[in-house]
Amino acid sequence: LLSLVEDLRAADQAARESEERWRSAVQGSAAGIWENNFVTGTAFYSDRSKEILGYAPGDIPQRMEDWVAMIHPDDVEIGRRAIAEHLAGRKPFYEAEHRFRCKDGSYKWIQSRGRASFDANGKLVRIVGTHVDIHERKLAEERLRESSEFLDNLINSASAPIVVWDQMFRITRFNRAFAQL
Repeated sequence: LLSLVEDLRAADQAARESEERWRSAVQGSAAGIWENNFVTGTAFYSDRSKEILGYAPGDIPQRMEDWVAMIHPDDVEIGRRAIAEHLAGRKPFYEAEHRFRCKDGSYKWIQSRGRASFDANGKLVRIVGTHVDIHERKLAEERLRESSEFLDNLINSASAPIVVWDQMFRITRFNRAFAQL
């Protein structure tokens, strides 16, 4: 009996340590946590997931449909395709970058990642994942794309031949005048 009590205490201590490691890792990553439970029909969205979008803990119900409704209409299909790919076994996890509506009505880019769990009969039980704020990265990518397009247009509008090389002397850009030359 004493051995059983000691085993239970050790298991309890290991579970607490595991929980603390998980909690520290999540807090250190600044990621929000979500879970959609398909057995109970419930959902969980961490306070951090809500905070990323400017909401307080009680502002959004813990329901999947409320979160899906916050996805930008142009991005809904991205999420649906990513979930379908994962559930069909073609992707090891769900991953989508889409815009969510913030409390102030603006949209913010969020990376959602998750993994489905199935029961012994192959029935979907839940999907658990993270939300990460990638808004600044997406804005920087857009500025870079716009700058690149501007540079291409500027180079192509010049009447003099222009060619640009990289450090390995490979041509990276050239204009029509250079191509004609």
